[in-house]
Amino acid sequence: FDGNDNFNVQSLESLPSTYAFMNENGALSDLALRQALLRGLDKETYTSVLLEGGATPGKAPVPPTLDYGYDDLNDENSYDPDGAKKILEDAGYKDTDGDGIREMNGKNISLRYITYENRRLSDFAQAIQTQLKDLGIDVKIDSMNADKEWNLMVAGEYDLCDSNWITVGNGDPTEYLANWYGKSDANFCNYKNDKFDKLYEQLETEFDEAKRAKIIEQLQQILIDDAAVVVHGYYNSSIISDKTVTGADIHTADYYWLTTEIAPAK
Repeated sequence: FDGNDNFNVQSLESLPSTYAFMNENGALSDLALRQALLRGLDKETYTSVLLEGGATPGKAPVPPTLDYGYDDLNDENSYDPDGAKKILEDAGYKDTDGDGIREMNGKNISLRYITYENRRLSDFAQAIQTQLKDLGIDVKIDSMNADKEWNLMVAGEYDLCDSNWITVGNGDPTEYLANWYGKSDANFCNYKNDKFDKLYEQLETEFDEAKRAKIIEQLQQILIDDAAVVVHGYYNSSIISDKTVTGADIHTADYYWLTTEIAPAK
């Protein structure tokens, strides 16, 4: 539809984030390993090639469409494979037997990656598997249906776990950020950070909109600094309308596109 004068084309980063939890009950409890893992991932290629431009590369849990300080967030773990290898070397993770895989506590670093067929998640997993192999990290992909993956995620039987979540299902990301709140039943990645927990509890009782936005920005920066989650990116959402109508405007919500504002063009 691009370039067709008969249609209006609008796009934006939509509300679902596509990402992988990192389970911190296991090898990924080590910050250096998580940092190296993130620096080894070329998210720009994932979104532009695997998704054919259908998503924007991610760094933070909440998409940039929403005004929670995205542009001010600093990601020190963006794509840097040489930096990733240096982190691993400095942490003492070496391949001592020449099999191409680095060792942790005398054993090969091998991560269980559970995924399922939805919005190209399994393609993300395969790309990540390939790039981490170049760093000397073994990844074993276990692809399954969504129900089985959910049960394994809840049970904590994974190292990496793909998911898609609506980040503001009720118009606010508080519920979504509970995935990393230490006291939450939804904290399936076993993430623990006292500063994060205190800020999250402050968010639950704060009603001033500007103050809430600042807290959410701070919470995201903590997660970035802790290398707590692999944010693949944010799916692009599009709406295409015939120029014979007006008011068919795209909104940040994934639903409710049909409104009383849509009317015949004059």
